[in-house]
Amino acid sequence: MSVKTNKQLRQFGLVVGVGLAVVASISWYRGHTTVPYVLWSGAALLLLFGLVYPPALRPVEKGWMKFGYVLGWINTRIILTLLFALVVTPIGAVARLFRDPLDRNVDDGKATYWLPKKVAPVRPEVYERQF
Repeated sequence: MSVKTNKQLRQFGLVVGVGLAVVASISWYRGHTTVPYVLWSGAALLLLFGLVYPPALRPVEKGWMKFGYVLGWINTRIILTLLFALVVTPIGAVARLFRDPLDRNVDDGKATYWLPKKVAPVRPEVYERQF
């Protein structure tokens, strides 16, 4: 984690403060009594320090970022596990049941198992721009 400038700390305080205020307002609108006031208090402190003295938010920002990294680590494992279990595994099972990618069936009536290659006419322009 890099050292944050005052501008970045100010932005952190303002963005998270406004976010907390929005969450508090939604909680208040839904009829909760205590939670909105706690969130509004946190939002007010973040906004106040963000506007007046951003370096005071450095420990809060570090804690927030550590929390974000931990949450990201956990969510990544959950999402990738679900993706593998619900998407990749069924596709692999169906492919193994109904497909033979190596064409391994043995046919005694075949003279050869060689697959002819489709030959395209070779032009010098093909070698000039290969990609």
